[in-house]
Amino acid sequence: MNTCTLAAALLLATSPLALAHEWQVRRALAPDQKPEWTAAGYLPAWDVTPDATGDGFAIDGDKDGKLRGTVLVGTRITVPSPLAASLRARLRYKTFCALDDPPRSGVPALALFTPEVWRSFEESATPSLKFEARSEERPPLYYAGIGAAGADVVEWRDWESGELRQRLRPYAGKELMLAFVWSAMHFHVEEWAAVEKVEIVTKSEEAVRREFYEAFDLTLPALAPAAAAAVQGDWAAAEAALAAHFRQRTTPAPPSLATSGSAEAADRIVAHEFQFVGCPAFNVGPEIKWNEDPFNYEQWAIALNRHSHWLTLGAAYAGTKDEKYAREFVAELRSWIAAMPVHVGAHWVEGPFDDAGKSPLSLDAGIRMGQTWFPAFYYFLHSPSFSDSDLVAMLQSFRDHALYLMDPQHFKAGSNWGAMEANGLLHIGCMLPEFRESAAWRDTAIERLHSELDNQVYADGAQMELTPGYHGVTLGNMLGAVEVARRCEVPLPDDFTDKLERMFDYYARIADPAGRTPPLNDSGASGVGGWLQKGLALFPSRADWRYLLTDGKEGTPPAYTSARLPDAGWDVMRSGWDRDACYLMMDAGPFGTGHQHEDKLSILVHAFDRPLLVEAGTYSYDVSEWRKYVLSTRAHNTVMVDGLDQRRAVVRESWKAAGSAISDGSGWLTTDAFDFASAAYTQGYGRDENVPVEHRRSVLFLKPRLWLVVDELHPTDGKPHRYESLFHLDAPDARADQASGTVVTQDPAGANLALIPVQLDGWQVEVVKGQERPVVQGWLPTGKHNVLRPVPTAVYHRTAGGDPQLAYFLVPLREGEPVPTVAALPTEGASTVGSFAARIVGAEGAHFTVLWNGNPGRELRCGGLRTSARVALFADADRPLGEVP
Repeated sequence: MNTCTLAAALLLATSPLALAHEWQVRRALAPDQKPEWTAAGYLPAWDVTPDATGDGFAIDGDKDGKLRGTVLVGTRITVPSPLAASLRARLRYKTFCALDDPPRSGVPALALFTPEVWRSFEESATPSLKFEARSEERPPLYYAGIGAAGADVVEWRDWESGELRQRLRPYAGKELMLAFVWSAMHFHVEEWAAVEKVEIVTKSEEAVRREFYEAFDLTLPALAPAAAAAVQGDWAAAEAALAAHFRQRTTPAPPSLATSGSAEAADRIVAHEFQFVGCPAFNVGPEIKWNEDPFNYEQWAIALNRHSHWLTLGAAYAGTKDEKYAREFVAELRSWIAAMPVHVGAHWVEGPFDDAGKSPLSLDAGIRMGQTWFPAFYYFLHSPSFSDSDLVAMLQSFRDHALYLMDPQHFKAGSNWGAMEANGLLHIGCMLPEFRESAAWRDTAIERLHSELDNQVYADGAQMELTPGYHGVTLGNMLGAVEVARRCEVPLPDDFTDKLERMFDYYARIADPAGRTPPLNDSGASGVGGWLQKGLALFPSRADWRYLLTDGKEGTPPAYTSARLPDAGWDVMRSGWDRDACYLMMDAGPFGTGHQHEDKLSILVHAFDRPLLVEAGTYSYDVSEWRKYVLSTRAHNTVMVDGLDQRRAVVRESWKAAGSAISDGSGWLTTDAFDFASAAYTQGYGRDENVPVEHRRSVLFLKPRLWLVVDELHPTDGKPHRYESLFHLDAPDARADQASGTVVTQDPAGANLALIPVQLDGWQVEVVKGQERPVVQGWLPTGKHNVLRPVPTAVYHRTAGGDPQLAYFLVPLREGEPVPTVAALPTEGASTVGSFAARIVGAEGAHFTVLWNGNPGRELRCGGLRTSARVALFADADRPLGEVP
């Protein structure tokens, strides 16, 4: 087979659109430009010089490093009418920033504008307007980033846009402006760019077909019949031969498929009744609009476009061979391909496409390729309803997805998105080795995935978003990569699988006694058993995971009970590994790199086989007051100041761990008798107000079932403030004793939790439940969209100057058990500021005395007990259990 013949025919059917190359220059300020920067001359005053050929230009003149902003260099184009079958932009570019440390600047993009919008930009080198790709006032028709910022491109690099035909369809026969958009943002460093060979390439229907067949490795003997037919332009024969190959091939091995499924569930899909993301079932009618939004909740439409319901159709087809399921799959496949791209909500664009002013849902491309499309392909591969034409259309879309996912703009490093995107790309490269570029797809995907195992996973095993559910998204996609690589006999780096062990260990360390994750950040409480089962398949020697997975029937218990994850900053205190064990977690770590909540120092308690102290977890990704509530400090078990939330969202340095330990004076100690943890929140309160109060929380676990929590507040402005310490209780109700401040949950049929202050010292307490005004408080999401349940929430509050302190015992109570007694004891010594002594008696006869020293290094005395340490703990009357230095 002479593949050159096909390539030559393709070249003849491809032609560049004539461009005027009369370059027009417009300039704009950077989105973050401040008036003082403008006054200082930090303006987009670069020189724009056309090259000798006229088809390119240089953007330079920044020798003193003072230039800053956006330069738009455009030329007129007339969109063909009728439209060609394909239109794509091409160019070559360079971009440079003299900054030594990444991320660098020099952000190139290509855009299309109407003449009216283009004229609204200023020619002046001292513009007053700002450029924003998502501008509502001056929106581009199309905007695509050319290269990921962060690396210089000093040698000519070729670039080609995605398909423009869909975007240009309404403008056939009209004039538009095609513009290279270059933004540079740094101060005091030279930045420049250059562009050449700018063109729009059009292709006929014939060329599009030939390009598709030329994308295959036509030297493969199995593809010889398809190649021969394609050279002759016999597209029906080429299509039949290509489809026959894919129906007959035995390698690579297909994914594991169900042999049967629910016909009832599949029938609902055939009737176009869908149920996604916690919303009720909804029938969209005879025609699916792929941006349907029946609940005014864009996540519903996003779920629809991931095509998980195709697996339901496939499983039902496998068990029944009823062609109605295959026909529905084919109809949806064809409808979806034809509809792309579609806008979802106000911000997103779906499909393997970009669009101006919209954020690409590149994670969905990864999900389709890594999770749903290949199983669907194999479920229906031999169905008579899945025609040769349908099969080839799906192959074309597989390739479109690969090209889309190869683009660095569609790889979100450091995020669970990146894991999904790279896993999807790897699946295409492994499952479709017939494509000439499949090796490049595989290599790129493996390189990205391997780097992400360190880039987004801490040494302690926590994924950097610090959200247990999204930790699972990254881990699941890494496992998907391992599975497809093994099945397709594609080698992975030697240490790839080994690096996953710490991610499984993370789940073992944080799981509560019921074997569920704490609902931190945008995560609910979900079981870890499935993860440990998958972990054992890769690491069968982990007897501790087997012990947890089998409730102690097999394996050996972990060598630890309590543990700190030093990078995640999570402190886990537990009495043992049985389901009745007492467990507390404190979130003392960074904000996280995604899906974050303002919840530092929040604590959770689980004891006697039930959650007792909880937090709001996650809620639908919308803009409702409920969503704002779950993100806020109000929905967590920590302290608010002046009614304001924490503000780490605007303090970027708080998002990730520094080094391999938490800063700001954290402490951790675990012994047989007690555990101790201490950490501080120091970033202020109120996103804009930045009220300067520091909160230190220390937790002492008196094993096996009592906790002493000490909150210390320090305002650095010397002013009085209102403080609220919150405890969300998972019980039908709770009762507060105003005299002592004790709050006890009221569940007659199970365990309860008592909150017992050592002494109130001006603090008051109230219990709030199911409140919506003046602020939302006392609610927990149920997992269903727009459905929450009220829970009693203890609010300890006080307005005070100085450095107020509040200490309370948290005591899990078995059903019917009385509340322990707590007494504050007199102290003396060189300094008693911030010091106290307390005795607690109860809880199955436990009797502890705690000396809390506000001035470690100086002696604190309580009767015959004394210590110079930070904390001293005694059992019974005077038996020492240990000290915290």
